Amino acid sequence: MQSSLWRKAILATLTAAVLLTAGHTHSQGKRPRMIVVGFDGVDAAFTEKWMNEGKLPNLAKLREQGTFRPLLPTLPAQTPVSWSTFTTGIDPGRTGIFDFLRRDPKTYLPVFAAFDETVEPFGLGRKNKIAGAAIAFVLGLVLVRLALVAVRNKRIAWGASALLAFAFGGAGWWAVQKYIPETRPGVVNRRQGIPMWEVVSKAGLKARVVHVPVTFPATELDEGHLLSGLGVPDVSGRVGKPFYFTSELDFNRGGGSNEFSIEVVQLEDNRGVINTEIVGPPNKLFGDPPFIGCPITVTVSEARDSVKIDVSGQQFTLKPGEWSGWAHLEFPFNPLVKVRGVSRFFLMEVSPEVKIYLSPINLDPGSLPPGLHITAPVEWAKELNTKYGPYKTMGWQIDTWAISEGFANEKMFWDDMEWTVAQFRRMYDDFLESDDDLFIQQFEFPDRVGHVMWRLMDEKHPAYDAEKAKEWGDAVLRSYQLMDAIVGDAMKVANQEDAAL
Repeated sequence: MQSSLWRKAILATLTAAVLLTAGHTHSQGKRPRMIVVGFDGVDAAFTEKWMNEGKLPNLAKLREQGTFRPLLPTLPAQTPVSWSTFTTGIDPGRTGIFDFLRRDPKTYLPVFAAFDETVEPFGLGRKNKIAGAAIAFVLGLVLVRLALVAVRNKRIAWGASALLAFAFGGAGWWAVQKYIPETRPGVVNRRQGIPMWEVVSKAGLKARVVHVPVTFPATELDEGHLLSGLGVPDVSGRVGKPFYFTSELDFNRGGGSNEFSIEVVQLEDNRGVINTEIVGPPNKLFGDPPFIGCPITVTVSEARDSVKIDVSGQQFTLKPGEWSGWAHLEFPFNPLVKVRGVSRFFLMEVSPEVKIYLSPINLDPGSLPPGLHITAPVEWAKELNTKYGPYKTMGWQIDTWAISEGFANEKMFWDDMEWTVAQFRRMYDDFLESDDDLFIQQFEFPDRVGHVMWRLMDEKHPAYDAEKAKEWGDAVLRSYQLMDAIVGDAMKVANQEDAAL
C-alpha cells in the first residue's frame, strides 16, 4: 500500500536457496530438513544494494553459497495475495484471493477477501437448554439423595429428592437459557488450493508453520504444528483497533480523518481518579448491550508525574514514555461467558493533559473462545503461552494505524516493533532446534516499517520530514539488518545437509 514501485517487490524480494555449508553441526545424524524464513514487504533491489555495501553480511554469505534472484510477484502484489500463492503454488485466479477486500454481492459493502463469517452452534446449540436441565436434574438428585440419606422414611426421602431434582432441573433450564447462547460466530477460510505443508504432513513428515498469512482458522496436520498469521482478528473481530485515552477538551489530530477507526476515549478530567471503559467485542452472542466493555480506572498522581491504571484486577503505575507489561483484560458477556484479551498501555503524557495509548487487544492465547482455532493442534496456543508467556495472536501484529493517524510517534512504533519481533524471535530460535522436516516462519516487520518509515527515506515523499529523517531516515535499512540477523540465526544452527530458502 505504498507506491507501485514499493509494492512491486512485496514478498517477491528475497530468494536464497542453498545447502548451508556454514555453521555448526549440532544436528548431525538428523535427516535433512527444509528451513524457509519469510519476510513480508522486502525490496530485492535494496537488499542487493545493501548486501553489496556490506550492510547485510548474513544474506551476502548466503548469496555466495547459493542463489539470489528477485521473484516475480503476484498481481496485485499484496500480502494476502502473494502469500496465498506461496502457500499453494497456484496463482490468484485459482486461490481466489485477489485483494485484502472484496465486494459482498448481497450488500455491495467491502468485506475481508480471505474469510467468510458464519454462524456455528455453541455447544449443543438449541439442545443446550435440554442438556443443562438434564445435568442439573441428575446433579440435584444425587446431592439431595446424599443429604437425605439419614431419613428413615424412604418414601418421603425419594419424594423430596424427586421434587428438589425437578427444581434443580428447572433452574438449570433457566440458567442455560439466560446465560448460554445457542450460536456463536464462526470463520471459513476462502483460500483455495492445498497448502504445501499439508502435502508434507500427509507424507508422514513433520511440518511447523508459523505466521504465514491467510492460514486462519488453523487446520489440523497429520504431523506438525501451525500458528496462524495475518487474518487472526483482535478481540473486537477486527484487523486491529488501537485506543487513545485523552483528557484534551479540544482534541484534534491536526485534521486527520481517523480512517483507520482508532478508538478515541474522552477522559472526564486530567487529575484525580478517572473512571472509564475499554470498548471490547461486539455482542454477537446476545445482542444487548451492543458492545461488551471492560471498566478501567486511571488515577493521576498528585505530583502530576505518573498515572496508576487499575483494570481487571491488575494495577500498573507508569511515568511518561513507559510501557506497561501485559494487561489481561476481561470482557464479561454475563457471569458465565467471558472473552479475555491481552494488551499493553503506554503513557504518552500526564501533564498538562493525560494521554494514554492502549495497543490493539489480542485474544488471550491462554484462554481462547470456544471454536476459535489459531493453532493446530488447538492446545498448542496454550502450550506456547505457558512456555513463552502471553504473545500477540493478531495477524497484523504491529500497529501501523496509530502513527499513520498522528496518535503515536516514531519511537513508540519502533519500540513496539522491536518488542514484538524479539518475542517471536525467541520462539523462532527454539523452533530452529526442533526435528521438523519442514520449518516455515514468516516475519511481517519489514512491511510494517516500510508502511510508516519509507517517507523519511524518500526526500520526494509528500510526508518527508527533514528533522525526523535525521533520526529515522535509516529505519528501513535497520529493519533489513534485523532481518539479516534473523537469517543469521538459522545459519548458525543448520547443518551441511539442511536446505534454506
